[in-house]
Amino acid sequence: HLLIQNFTFMAQNAKNLYTAILIVALASLLQAVLGSTLVSFLTGPFINILNRWIVPLIIILGYVLFLLGLGKWGADADAKNKLKIATILAIVGVVIAWLPIPFVGWITKILFIIAFAMMLLGYGKVAGGSMERVASILLLIAAAVSLIPLLSMVTPFVYIVAWILMIVGWGKIQKA
Repeated sequence: HLLIQNFTFMAQNAKNLYTAILIVALASLLQAVLGSTLVSFLTGPFINILNRWIVPLIIILGYVLFLLGLGKWGADADAKNKLKIATILAIVGVVIAWLPIPFVGWITKILFIIAFAMMLLGYGKVAGGSMERVASILLLIAAAVSLIPLLSMVTPFVYIVAWILMIVGWGKIQKA
């Protein structure tokens, strides 16, 4: 009876983590699309408010939900700790992006590089987390490439692929 309760709790928590990742991923996908050169013609106050304030707030909400869910998830403690660090760094990166300080883009990109590296290490210890590892590698590559001005034009497309993989991977973890 206790084993069934524990399994049900872990399955429900995986579903909550999936929902949190879905929020982060879909908002990040929207941000990648809005930041791509293909839709750069879209301007105006609504697009600016959406891209600068609403989408980042949704991303932070998703990361906070993910962070809260990690504490209850039945995965390896070391994996959870690495994912917690990655999530906190990502939240800090999103918040710092709002600050009107010099080199804010570089600072946030470096924070995301570290966050995605920690994410990769965390998912390396999660059973069934192969898609998340691939997604983390793509996120890490995209964040690193975004530091190079001309190559940064392709990063939104890499982010799109990575977040789709993350959604699919967490969908599999949720159903496992």
